[in-house]
Amino acid sequence: MPAQTKIFIVDNNALVRFGLTQLISSEPDMAVVGNQSVNPHLYDEIKKAKAQVLIIEIPQPREDGIKLLKKLSKLKIPVIIYTESDDEIAKDLIPLLEVGVVGFILKPTRDQSIIDIKEKLLFEIRLNTPKSDEEKN
Repeated sequence: MPAQTKIFIVDNNALVRFGLTQLISSEPDMAVVGNQSVNPHLYDEIKKAKAQVLIIEIPQPREDGIKLLKKLSKLKIPVIIYTESDDEIAKDLIPLLEVGVVGFILKPTRDQSIIDIKEKLLFEIRLNTPKSDEEKN
């Protein structure tokens, strides 16, 4: 059995973090190694958890979110943005790509549940999980 991908979730809504954790943890090749709201210790928590993929809602205001992502980019972890609208992504696409964002997932709408976005989320995680040396050969 291949090693599990270590995933860290950042969202200020505890219910969203819980739902994403449950969804991802049900996959045998994935493990959520941490979930936090944005806080002053976030960088250290992610580093300590040795996460391989980061799923994050961009904090508001947007400028603060870009600054946070710039700081987190020092960890060299692929970042998947979890957001409510494509307009948010479009406004800041270039800065987001410059700070290491590799994927975008839209949050479910009122007519959807988190299960509706499950396949896209899992695809993005698997696509952006760094490969081990064994897997590269």
